[in-house]
Amino acid sequence: VFPYLAAPEGYGYGNYGKGMKPSDIVDFDKEYFAVNGKLIPQEGKSCKVAIDVLNSSTTTFNKLLLEKSFEKAILDLGGVQVNNVEVPKSEVDRIGKKELLDNNYGFSIGFNSLADIKTYVIRTKEKELWIQFYFENKESGRITFLENQPMETLEIKKITADQLKADIDA
Repeated sequence: VFPYLAAPEGYGYGNYGKGMKPSDIVDFDKEYFAVNGKLIPQEGKSCKVAIDVLNSSTTTFNKLLLEKSFEKAILDLGGVQVNNVEVPKSEVDRIGKKELLDNNYGFSIGFNSLADIKTYVIRTKEKELWIQFYFENKESGRITFLENQPMETLEIKKITADQLKADIDA
């Protein structure tokens, strides 16, 4: 079930680990994913959520443990890592903060530390799943899951003169 990977034991998705909201999963969205230091747009079904510890009095957010745990889970599913290098600030400037921040298409990009963005892709015959995360040690993190798919546009019908006349007459 999308997003396919549950939060690890002791952690939860959503603010303060309180779970995802229905609005966290969008049938069609966009996110920029870091690939060898470049930001590449992908479109499809997305889940953009925070990740945090479930109980901060008993568990400390551990960036390295989370990174290694997600990496193992993704690699075990046949995924590959496509980014483990710093994204240059010039690349963020090329896309623009309006697109990345205001439009929320850079949700899982850590603007405070562009060196800590991890990106993976899992490809099957039917699907391509992008996973990108940015974790801050002893704080929290953000993760994006995006199932690459073409957009199904909404049908827009042409208004005809006969239809306008019928509406006016009515």
